[in-house]
Amino acid sequence: MLVDKFFDTKIEFDLDSEKQKIIDFIDMKKNQSAAEAVFFDKYHEIQACSGEQFKINTLKNKVWNETDISNLKPKVILVDTKEQLDDWRYLIRFTSSFKNVQNPGRNLKFLVIDETTSKYIGALTVTSDFGDLGGRDKYIGWTRDDRYKNKRLNNVACGQAIIPMQPLGHNFLGGKLMALMITSDVIRKSWEDKYGDILVGMSTTSLYGTCSQYNNMPTFKKRGKTTGKIPLKLPKEMIRVWEEYFGEKRKVRSNLDIRVFKECELKLKDYQSDKKRGVSFCPFYENTNDFLQNNIEKSSLKLRQDFVYYNNLISEWWKPKAEKRFNKLKSDNKLISELHFWDKLFGLTYEQAKEKYLGEVGR
Repeated sequence: MLVDKFFDTKIEFDLDSEKQKIIDFIDMKKNQSAAEAVFFDKYHEIQACSGEQFKINTLKNKVWNETDISNLKPKVILVDTKEQLDDWRYLIRFTSSFKNVQNPGRNLKFLVIDETTSKYIGALTVTSDFGDLGGRDKYIGWTRDDRYKNKRLNNVACGQAIIPMQPLGHNFLGGKLMALMITSDVIRKSWEDKYGDILVGMSTTSLYGTCSQYNNMPTFKKRGKTTGKIPLKLPKEMIRVWEEYFGEKRKVRSNLDIRVFKECELKLKDYQSDKKRGVSFCPFYENTNDFLQNNIEKSSLKLRQDFVYYNNLISEWWKPKAEKRFNKLKSDNKLISELHFWDKLFGLTYEQAKEKYLGEVGR
């Protein structure tokens, strides 16, 4: 069964036929492996960007691609110009395995450059944190009132996108470097400047499964896993014909998805994902949990020593590990020299793309 058939919507609306398309699509998505579920969404995101090759080729010239990190000086930059925003959008879209989704709520975008060469080495997104996250909530020991009534949820964020450019990511543990950069004082200051709330901790999740770039970090620690019970989202191409059928467009896409599922007589359990992801949390202060439990005020917070001497995390923790990784890959002849951009999916059917590139998800 070819995936592409789900997006053939150029025929007159037939209710029974469209219902069956939805049911077949949900069955397909639930039967995909975690890696293919991610790749499927990325493939269709990229196909919507065909014709933008010139911009991508220009951007590739701005990406770091060296074999020596001795002079590498990572720097986090808050995105605040149109050029930076365009570069951030294309980097997130064409280098990340995960489909870029703009979640409601707070949202800050960052680029990470090497000050020595002014080249991009990463892209980051910091957003409002999850309202309920079992492992994180158990670790913090806070209540629903702490999060909502006392508004302590505003004092934590989610590292939604923590993306190293390739080949830095593969050759030099770039994912772990980006996981350090998203905990920098630039991030914390930008959050407080923008929203007026001190940032005392950050959550993030793995791409899929429980193994991730956050394992064995001095900052992020594992705090369980998600339930995986998230409603599946219908692609725009499928939902468009239903908008015409209902005679309306809704600002909140998820509401329209749910209406379609109900029209297809599907129950919540029928269209929920079962793909669990690992949860990690990084407290910035020694007494972060006390603050989030509403037991102390901001003035009593004490910054963790890791962040007092933040540069040591890069020079004394990351760099030695990165150099060791590079030398091991070199001796095994497993270094990667090329940049990694998903524009290579242009012009391929889904089945062709899957056969060639599924193994690169999460690289």
